[in-house]
Amino acid sequence: MTGGNRPARPRRRLLAALAALALLGAGAAVGLLAGGRASGRSHAAAYIARLGPAPALVKTTLDDLATATRILQRTPTAAGFAALDRLTAHAYRALDAVRPAFATADPGALGRAEAQLAAAADELTSVIGAMDELTGSSGGAALSILATQFQVGSARWDAGVVAIWRLAHRPDAPTI
Repeated sequence: MTGGNRPARPRRRLLAALAALALLGAGAAVGLLAGGRASGRSHAAAYIARLGPAPALVKTTLDDLATATRILQRTPTAAGFAALDRLTAHAYRALDAVRPAFATADPGALGRAEAQLAAAADELTSVIGAMDELTGSSGGAALSILATQFQVGSARWDAGVVAIWRLAHRPDAPTI
C-alpha cells in the first residue's frame, strides 16, 4: 500500500520485535546481575582458597596475643612482660610472613573488603612490632594504648574477613 496507510501485519511484527528485544534486554540484565553475584561469590571463594591457611594462622596467633595482653593489663608482672615479649616476637614473625598473601592484584574485585583485610594485616603487624619493642621496657600505660590500637586493627580485620567469607557463602570467617 502507498500513502499514509501501512499494512497492519508489519506494524504488529515491529511491535512484537520491539517487545522481544525489551524482554531479551531485561533477561540479559537479570542474567548479568545474577552472573555478577556468582562472579563475586566465585572470586571470593578463589581469594579464600589462594590465602590457604594464612587467615586461620592470623586468627590463632592474634587470639593468643589478645588474651595475653588482657591478662598482663590486669596483672602486670616481669614474668608476664617476658612471656608477652616471646609471644609478640612470634606473632610478628608469623603475621609478617603471611601478610603479603593478603595483597591482591585486583583490589576492587571484592570491593573494599580485600583492601581492608590487607590494611588490617599491615596495621596489626605494625602494632605487634611496637608491642614487641615495648615489652622490654616498663610499658604499662603504653601497653594500654597499643592494646587499643590492636583492638581497632582486629575490628578492621574482622570486618574484612566477614565481608569476604559472607560473599563466598562461607560461615567460618576467621574473626579475632
